[in-house]
Amino acid sequence: MTETYISIRKLEDRILKKIGGSIRVSIENFYGIEINDFAVQISKLALWISEHQMNGTENFLPLKRNANIVEADSLEIDWKSATKSKRIDFIMGNPPYVGYLWKDLFEDGIRINFAHRSFKWNNESPDRKHVAQVHCIVVGFSRFDRAQKWIFENGERIAASQINAYLIDAQMTCVEIHRESLTDVPKARMGSMPRDGRNLIIEAEDLDAFIERAPRSKKFIRKLVGGEEFIKNIPRYCLWLIDAEPNEIKSIKPIYERVEACRKFRLSSKKIPTQISAKTAWLFQEIRQPSM
Repeated sequence: MTETYISIRKLEDRILKKIGGSIRVSIENFYGIEINDFAVQISKLALWISEHQMNGTENFLPLKRNANIVEADSLEIDWKSATKSKRIDFIMGNPPYVGYLWKDLFEDGIRINFAHRSFKWNNESPDRKHVAQVHCIVVGFSRFDRAQKWIFENGERIAASQINAYLIDAQMTCVEIHRESLTDVPKARMGSMPRDGRNLIIEAEDLDAFIERAPRSKKFIRKLVGGEEFIKNIPRYCLWLIDAEPNEIKSIKPIYERVEACRKFRLSSKKIPTQISAKTAWLFQEIRQPSM
């Protein structure tokens, strides 16, 4: 709200320099609804200070104009009760839920008349370590459908006939969630879960030394491919002991040491299923490996 007030006042100053007249834009022209009490007080103070700076007055005390910000839930309050004006020209906000409602909004006659595509929002911190890394968009929508629409990006203004939910000049199409695949492909599912404290996992740089220490362990080592390994192309291995006999596990010291470490790790867990799985510490806790 503060940024909006400052921008409109700057625009008004440019107009007044050309045609003359007095300042008409006031913080009393703005109304806000905020659920957090502390944010309400901060916003009021920011508006008072901004008005003082924009108007260039030496002394703005006592405060004569009110910053109309109501502490309430905007989803529950009647917005008319939060305003003194009979007419509201623009409604601005950053509701996190609008992104999920575009299809319903379009069907209800809402149209996007202008939009600014993603840009980085920088705060004014002199320390670059504390510069906010936030990416924003601006969407101007209403029930009034303008024939000429505009998309802004990287300082350019792009003419558009219609703007969809993805801020491009194209038909109003919304990608919806599908629980089933649109094509005949295998289903994606959760893979095997070791829950082992990384004791059944062998990193690539440790593989040769492990096999050298226990050559008989080689037949129990498998390549491990999970999400991280697949996406980042990380070579990684694991002990796959489904077919291993207990006596054989005990006879291979490096394997037995890791199984015991896995057992202690699971017993130390606060989760009952993990504690129970300590009885089979040589196996992944959850096995979904397809049979070959």
